[in-house]
Order: sequence, then structure tokens, then C-alpha cells
Amino acid sequence: MAPETAAPWISVRVTPTRDAADARRACLAALFRVGAQGVHEDGAALVTHFPPGTDLAAVHEALTSADETVVIETAPVPS
Repeated sequence: MAPETAAPWISVRVTPTRDAADARRACLAALFRVGAQGVHEDGAALVTHFPPGTDLAAVHEALTSADETVVIETAPVPS
């Protein structure tokens, strides 16, 4: 029997594109509203991780409401 593998956490990298300071604050607030426990600032990008089962459509909706042209990148977190 093969060992069970847990679903990976998801990395979300957000790069605001409109008026930098306002868009960054709005995107940061949106990430916390949808459940981010912490956010790492990586240059212009904001990076966080969400657990398996997170509603990524809700994350996307919150971020695009904060900045309609935000760049959102998602990827599984390597184990």
C-alpha cells in the first residue's frame, strides 16, 4: 500500500500594479481578510501561504477587488 501524501500548502505571491503604496496596503489587508496568518515582503511582492482546501477563488476575488490589475502567482509549496 502506497503511503498517503498530504495535499500541499499553496504559495501566493502578489504584486500590486496600481498606485504602489495604496495598492500594496489594500492587497495586504485583502490577504489578511481571507485568512493569511503572515505576509513576507519580497521587494514589490507580498508572499504568503495558505493551507490545503483554501478557497483560492475567494483569495483571487479579494485581491482583484483591492487592485483590479494585481499580478497573482500561485504554486504548491515544495515539501
